[in-house]
Amino acid sequence: MGSSLVWADSLPAYATVDEAFRNAMADTSNAGDPAATSKAILALVDATPPPLRLFLGVGMLDLARATYAQRLKIWERWEEVARAAQGPRHAQ
Repeated sequence: MGSSLVWADSLPAYATVDEAFRNAMADTSNAGDPAATSKAILALVDATPPPLRLFLGVGMLDLARATYAQRLKIWERWEEVARAAQGPRHAQ
């Protein structure tokens, strides 16, 4: 995020998202500690077996929980349609 960072021209349709992202990137008040991050990565590398994915940082797991809870609600609402796509003997 130093002087080598180059921002691409944003598309007008994404102006709101682009602004939110730039604001979030400019806020360094909750920046992580590189030494702590490296320790976490080394613990991951040494794990047997290591997880396929790992959320690093404060609040990331909470964000994932909320996102997946929302997705599960949508998938559950569409479960009947999803099962029907398998054929009549799989539909409920």
